Amino acid sequence: MIVIDANELRAIPNANDRRWLLLRELARESGNVIAVPDFTFEEFRAGLMSDIKDAWHKSVEANRKLSKYSESAKTRPHVENPERPSETANRLTSAFQSDITVLSTDASMHTEGISREIWRKLPASTSWTKSGYGARDVILWLAAKDACRTNPGKLYFVSNDAAAFGDKELHPELRMELTEDLGDRINDFIYCRNVGTLLELIAEKTEQEVGYLSVDLLGTNDILTSAVGHACKNTVSRMQSNLVGDLTAGLRMYRMETSKSLELLSIDKVSTYRIGGRAWLVVAMTWNLTAAVQQVSALTFDESEDPGLLEWPMETKQKLHVTAMVGVQDGNPPEILTVDLLSVTLPSGQ
Repeated sequence: MIVIDANELRAIPNANDRRWLLLRELARESGNVIAVPDFTFEEFRAGLMSDIKDAWHKSVEANRKLSKYSESAKTRPHVENPERPSETANRLTSAFQSDITVLSTDASMHTEGISREIWRKLPASTSWTKSGYGARDVILWLAAKDACRTNPGKLYFVSNDAAAFGDKELHPELRMELTEDLGDRINDFIYCRNVGTLLELIAEKTEQEVGYLSVDLLGTNDILTSAVGHACKNTVSRMQSNLVGDLTAGLRMYRMETSKSLELLSIDKVSTYRIGGRAWLVVAMTWNLTAAVQQVSALTFDESEDPGLLEWPMETKQKLHVTAMVGVQDGNPPEILTVDLLSVTLPSGQ
């Protein structure tokens, strides 16, 4: 079983993020359940809502400032149909919850949490110069211990709260507590500071070039090319709009005939996580993106009017830095699981 603190969950923005998908796949393959205590999941939801509210207000303020430099309402930047932050948080946490087992906590755990906070006992804060805090950390700790005691096999406890639980290892007081509660099963309780460390514990990780992942093989994979195209669609639209920006400035409505092409230039890094005959590869790649506009035509409501068709054979190029997660099973072709666009740069000479 894997028990995760809210701080590590909040480091992953959504359930489609590559890190979460990799964790989910490796947990399933290694026979581990991803679990979160009910109090911790509620803390995760509250923190996520706070992050979304902050981002939403910053976006609104940025668009308000940008609007001062726009000449008309048509070109004024705006946030289109924004969800309420609470609705967004509910949608995102629901997506996570389908992959998570929520552990129930009871009144005795809640009482113990308040007691340790009052008496400054780990994993609550031990400082008497500050107001007491840390009851939630205590409840998380007690739930993780209980899960380890009642379930066979190893329990991986993941938290980056060094003050509550320890830096590289558990605080000695907490280690002693485990010895008293778990006895000879103490080594089944494994403390990890982050998800990255966890992944290396449940799978064999290597960082090297993999022979069958050649540029020719991945560059001709239609599924991968389509996924990269989907990931960069906003970049393509922006590039094409920039090509015809001056021409369309005075048009109320217009249509463009456009095209794009993608070429895989290089495979830059491959991290492999292997369990038995299956492997999951995180592949960093560089692609060349060409966005082109062939024609621009003004649209009118009067069919007798000249539509103002203009040939506009122009193109622009940019480099895409992409990370893909690829699933591989011995004897089968690679399976593209997710693609993330990390950054965009202009090719040298432009």
